[in-house]
Amino acid sequence: MALAVAGTIALIAQCAEHPSSFWYFFTHISNIAVVAYLYVAGVAAIRDPAHASRPPAPRVEHALILAITVTCLVAHFMLNGGGVFSDGAFHPQMLVMHYVVPVGMVASWLLFDEKGSMDWKEPPSWALFPLAYVAYIFVAVLGLGVTVGESSLGSGRWPYPFLDVDALGALTVALIIVALLVFFVAFGYLYVAIDHALARCSRRVSGGRV
Repeated sequence: MALAVAGTIALIAQCAEHPSSFWYFFTHISNIAVVAYLYVAGVAAIRDPAHASRPPAPRVEHALILAITVTCLVAHFMLNGGGVFSDGAFHPQMLVMHYVVPVGMVASWLLFDEKGSMDWKEPPSWALFPLAYVAYIFVAVLGLGVTVGESSLGSGRWPYPFLDVDALGALTVALIIVALLVFFVAFGYLYVAIDHALARCSRRVSGGRV
């Protein structure tokens, strides 16, 4: 719940600062989804503490874990360190949305959730969230004429430089998208492997106690 509140404050601050472009960034959309889920899971845990380690809609949680991981990794490695320090100023909301919420969401799953619930068939479906975002942006920019004005390349219509078809060309952007999707699906399988490994460790510990 604390993580959800921190994310809410950061989102409100960011929306107030960039109201016209707020709804076109994956950072904002993924953080909204994660914060909403955390509120639901928090209320469920308060109502039924005995089953707090079994969060509601686990497949949704798993997809959101990957989505917010995408947010963190892309921001850190492809967007100038997440924009925490940009234009000579410190932006606390970017720190929260690009690092605190992603790390907190993954840590919450690692520390508190019952393990062994992830299925090996899940990771490809988790990639549908970022893929749907890409489709949404292409419809908004190319179909509806939206100009986000954040990319420093080309016309500046695009929210992220690696989606800037005007500067990079359609083929290059398509290859970048495919490469990112493959990478993050692979990352999803890493999460599944960790989940199963921790489940086995938990069973061994429980068996030893018995």
